[in-house]
Amino acid sequence: MGKSGKERRAIMRDYLETHDLDSAQSPLKYDLHKYASYMEKHHLDAKNVKPEILEQFRIK
Repeated sequence: MGKSGKERRAIMRDYLETHDLDSAQSPLKYDLHKYASYMEKHHLDAKNVKPEILEQFRIK
């Protein structure tokens, strides 16, 4: 079973806090569902994700 919305937001907040990103890069600008699925599929945590990967999930 997949993660809940609350869990997905926690994953995203963890990334933003780990990399000290500002509010211009808020979680609302990203597809949290796809981001969390990617993190889960590749067994990653916020410390192991490069900014280029995060950019794949930016909502255009």
